[in-house]
Amino acid sequence: MGKVGEELGPKPDKLIETNLDYPERNIVMVRKCEGVIAIHGGLGTLTEIIHAVKDYNKKVSVIDVGELAKLVKSIPELEKKVFFTKGAKKAVDNLK
Repeated sequence: MGKVGEELGPKPDKLIETNLDYPERNIVMVRKCEGVIAIHGGLGTLTEIIHAVKDYNKKVSVIDVGELAKLVKSIPELEKKVFFTKGAKKAVDNLK
């Protein structure tokens, strides 16, 4: 983790070794999560949101700041199912 500029805290997340490539790993990650909060991103993040909504019926919050929100809103089926907000607290509350 230190090689990519991240530090492990006192209680790191559980590591899940997948030995999968990037797109497959994203699908596994979305399948195992309780919900998705997207703050920033592009087409890769959009793909994760699509899997979360369409394949796994997960709740998704998008903090509406920038290009990602425009991408999600450009797909009517996603726009209806994704929660858009300007604040982190509301994004988290939506997943409860």
